[in-house]
Amino acid sequence: IEIFKKVCLILILLLLIVLLLPFTPYITKRLNWHSNSVPKSQASGNSGEESNMVLHIPSIGLMTDVETVKGNSLFTPWKIAYSSYPDGKGNMVLAGHSYTYANPFDPSFFFLDQLSIQDGIEVLWKKRKYRYEVYDIFIVKPSEVDVQKNRFENEITLYTCYPKFVGDKRLIIKAKLVSIE
Repeated sequence: IEIFKKVCLILILLLLIVLLLPFTPYITKRLNWHSNSVPKSQASGNSGEESNMVLHIPSIGLMTDVETVKGNSLFTPWKIAYSSYPDGKGNMVLAGHSYTYANPFDPSFFFLDQLSIQDGIEVLWKKRKYRYEVYDIFIVKPSEVDVQKNRFENEITLYTCYPKFVGDKRLIIKAKLVSIE
């Protein structure tokens, strides 16, 4: 009977963990665990260099590295290979997961749906800061990839699965370049 009680207790604890895991981004944000987080490239002193890009969205407390070489990543947003870079004319497209069980404590685009028109987005790349302002927010089907097209205007497109935990649509954030420092 004692072994049965211990096994039941362990199973209940595991069930609670599995049920609470999707809520970890809310908990970590509430506890301000991300407020002092520094992207790996900044911690190593390589921030803003050629191969290192940092995305900063102050209104949702996001500061993270962007994968610019390998593509799809479970841990950070990634730049779509054929899209523009900040210093080029065109549409820089960054994609990221709204949630992954592989990285439940730091889902980069989990709070992307909280962005508003005129919110600021910053990209640090090649020792320069590119500031963007959100001008459009909308939802599309995954097959609607026109949002990735190059419009020959300096802008950034962020996209992620929507709604959270389902992902049968895509949340699109469009922002135009407003300044370079």
